[in-house]
Amino acid sequence: PSPTQTIEQSSGRWGVWSTARPGVRILSRWDAGKDVAVLQRFIGTVDDGYFGDGTQKAVKAYQRMRGLEVDGVVGPKTWAPILKALNL
Repeated sequence: PSPTQTIEQSSGRWGVWSTARPGVRILSRWDAGKDVAVLQRFIGTVDDGYFGDGTQKAVKAYQRMRGLEVDGVVGPKTWAPILKALNL
């Protein structure tokens, strides 16, 4: 793993868990980490730290509401208003 990642065992399987700060990496389906949990809390979905179907649907709704490209991927344009609102 990179310096921003650790390995953890979850639900009997090994996965990569990122400890990256919110806004540092582009997030998409099946990503995991503390930054995903921050995103989930902001968009009002279950904050389990795993970017699954529910998170993707909530991201698309947020992107639609903000007039952003609706692709379900949290890149710089999606992160920008979130980070501003959170003062990060």
